[in-house]
Amino acid sequence: MLITTIALMTLSLGQSKADLNKMLTGQMGPTEAHKRLEILAGQFDHTLSIAMVPGSKPMEIKSDAVGKWVVQGRFLELATTPAKGEELRFESRALLGYDTIRKKYTAFLLDSFGTYSVSAEGVWEDDSKSFVLIGKAESGAGQGFGFRLTITPKTDQVLWSVSAQKPGTDGSKPEHWSSFGTTTLKRKSRS
Repeated sequence: MLITTIALMTLSLGQSKADLNKMLTGQMGPTEAHKRLEILAGQFDHTLSIAMVPGSKPMEIKSDAVGKWVVQGRFLELATTPAKGEELRFESRALLGYDTIRKKYTAFLLDSFGTYSVSAEGVWEDDSKSFVLIGKAESGAGQGFGFRLTITPKTDQVLWSVSAQKPGTDGSKPEHWSSFGTTTLKRKSRS
């Protein structure tokens, strides 16, 4: 909405639609940072592995996933639907992008395990060759916890790992985090 307001203000200051379009596709358009997200475009076999109780055997949930560019190439939407024959009918949406103002990767996530959404932001880490995003998940009664989403592209697959911040820690050290889910996206085809 803010961008729309700025755009309309610019038009009202005597700018033409052509001038505004040039500004929006140039300095406000997709950047080199967006190209790193291209690895998530295409069709994938999606396997979510989660441990419902710490230390228990993880449960695997199979889905089909499609990643595609939306909003004129500014965001990548990754959508999952239940795989044929999967008993647990899991669906999810992830909207990933790069905020050129804050210089951060962003993620907006929702799934059929609840009616809430979570968001996170972070960076590309050259050392680990991964996106690392941090967010906060709210739970009932005003409680919540920090979470870390790590997305690691490989040649024919993309690995996601979700960790929860341990209570009473600031999240600054690896031991402050506890893994509770992983996702493997195995590529079927590119978009």
